[in-house]
Amino acid sequence: MPHYQQLTELQSLKTYLDSEYYRDIVENSAINILPGNQPPWQSTNITLNKGDEFSLFALGRIAWSDKRPDLYGGPGFHLWARINPGGRIKNITAETGSFIADTNGTLEIGIYMGMWATEFGELVHQDHYSRLSGEITVVSVIWRKDAHHSLRQTIHPGPTPPLLWQERGRIDQNYQPPEGWTYLNETGHTDIFHLRTDSHGTGAQRKLIYLDAQSNQGIIRFPVNFPLTEQLTLSWQWRLDEHPSLGPEDRADCHDYVSVAAEFDNGRDLTWIWSRHLAQDHHFHCPVKDWTSRETHYVVRTPDDPIGSWVSETRDVHSDVLKSQGTPPANVTAIWLIAVSTFSHGRIRASYRNIEIAEKLSGKKLKTIL
Repeated sequence: MPHYQQLTELQSLKTYLDSEYYRDIVENSAINILPGNQPPWQSTNITLNKGDEFSLFALGRIAWSDKRPDLYGGPGFHLWARINPGGRIKNITAETGSFIADTNGTLEIGIYMGMWATEFGELVHQDHYSRLSGEITVVSVIWRKDAHHSLRQTIHPGPTPPLLWQERGRIDQNYQPPEGWTYLNETGHTDIFHLRTDSHGTGAQRKLIYLDAQSNQGIIRFPVNFPLTEQLTLSWQWRLDEHPSLGPEDRADCHDYVSVAAEFDNGRDLTWIWSRHLAQDHHFHCPVKDWTSRETHYVVRTPDDPIGSWVSETRDVHSDVLKSQGTPPANVTAIWLIAVSTFSHGRIRASYRNIEIAEKLSGKKLKTIL
């Protein structure tokens, strides 16, 4: 959408909500334009009290390269908010989002690029911003009551701004991560992992996690605590239905993938990926700069493996770490599920089930995660 069209649409939304008709519903609103090359944060000049509910409505695009127009992100990737001082960072998952103020202060919004150093909005560094261009326009709305109730009151048959419908639908879906899993703070919340059930031969139902990510990314984390001995294994079953990568995943501009990962107590992780382009047992450090020293990828499935069918994995975690990272750490601290499709803007569809940690020789199950 051209800049003037997105600005017009958001100005119309603000005018709509600022009308006398909604004076008893809307407490305050603001419109901000966030340039891609400006590190967070920018004030909305709106003050909130703890417990106040607010919504963000955003349009725009941030370009990552002046030579590659296909490399970009929208509000669902880049737009974050916080209440300053002392509030934790929050992100929208598409073009809209609603939140509850976790402290008293001023609402700030900003463009995220890189990696958060803290959950309060400090970045590891700001080196990336100088090469970004484009902008995202944001309307911030503070409601007098809860966001869901207020949105219902602002939507009527006729010319209602489409972003209001979009946010009402998102809230109605009430997407939550599967029980016991949380989204990794560094990459933010998304709506791409969902708990489902399927039937097997006996007719009984068993749980699985379904993944559906269109030009999106996310990591969910399940905490564990086991010594990384030579006997430790991680096993799971997964089914890949659609893979987004357009090139070798060990290149930064093609780094779209789906994986299972182990997090360690030394701050690193090893992620076993289903590749569309690389050979089995190929391993490499993450090509995305901020993750290079933290994450290693290990190819366990290739284009020769069946799409649309369940396959089983059992990984000797100690051995895989020794091969790909060197001296193993002391402990496994979490299991991750990872999906990235933001480089090619394609779609990932996959499912996971029967995720377990066990001892290799005895076969003793140490932890059933799913």
